[in-house]
Amino acid sequence: MQKTKCYLAALVSGVLLVTGILAGCGQSKKDDHLTVYLWENRLMKNIAPYIHEQFPDQDIEFIIGNNDTDLYSYFKNQLI
Repeated sequence: MQKTKCYLAALVSGVLLVTGILAGCGQSKKDDHLTVYLWENRLMKNIAPYIHEQFPDQDIEFIIGNNDTDLYSYFKNQLI
């Protein structure tokens, strides 16, 4: 039961995060790049295809990690 609640909370958090990010995009240009951080692999399987269907012209990159340091490491490597 606890595992199901944790998964459901992660899924809802991920959907809210993606929705908030995409809602902030507005009328963006086609050459804009959007990076979305997902907390676990299961979110990639469920959310990423839906997002790509809704925004086929948007360049969206999904990053999967287990904690905030994974995200910081990713951006650090992008700047080098």
